[in-house]
Amino acid sequence: MASLKDRFIEHVKLRAHDDRFIDKAEEKEILVFAINEGVEVQKARAALREACIKMNYVLESYVEERGRASLIRSLEDQKIDKEEFEAGVQAMLKVGQGMIPEEECRRRLKKIALEGKFKINEGFLKGGKWFSKIPD
Repeated sequence: MASLKDRFIEHVKLRAHDDRFIDKAEEKEILVFAINEGVEVQKARAALREACIKMNYVLESYVEERGRASLIRSLEDQKIDKEEFEAGVQAMLKVGQGMIPEEECRRRLKKIALEGKFKINEGFLKGGKWFSKIPD
């Protein structure tokens, strides 16, 4: 009989076998499987992230988490400018291995910034209304 870890990894492989990408719906299914097997939520998330890294799979929620972390690091001056925002987009692209298109990363990061009530610097000197131009 396979160990829980082996069954968990097989479950991850099953969900991402076609595209090496685990979206939020698939992630939820995997976490439900782990919880039903008696694994705590935080341990299941950590195991999922570890399995994805080991198998070189992209985890959608981790891509967004990296973008959010990039924005948070940019808050030293209390406002996020265009260059800092774009650094977040690039972090998402890198972690996402290009599986989420650049414009979609930009749109998602805008949503994260709005939900987090980050202050955005849209001065006329640094590209005008660059943030407002990103589609919702």
